[in-house]
Amino acid sequence: MAEVMLRQMAAEAGLPVEVSSRGYRAEIGRPMWPPVAAHAASRGYDGSTHIARQLSHEAIDGADLVVVLSAVAQAHREVEATCAEILALCSARTS
Repeated sequence: MAEVMLRQMAAEAGLPVEVSSRGYRAEIGRPMWPPVAAHAASRGYDGSTHIARQLSHEAIDGADLVVVLSAVAQAHREVEATCAEILALCSARTS
């Protein structure tokens, strides 16, 4: 859900960033879990195109910034707050 939120928030802020998501226990190729997709939709985020991908060394090596969210940080308010902090950082770097 964080990938979907951050991508949309960046687009709305006009920030040209690439956002991707990986999981260390991802069920590769699976869509967003329906209850999570419904929750995202209720907050105005479209998770319909999300596909689970596995974390890899290549994904980390190719990233400018890696953010790790634990299961504890799954509450949407915490994820949105984290996304807002990331966007502030990205905005500062592109200014």
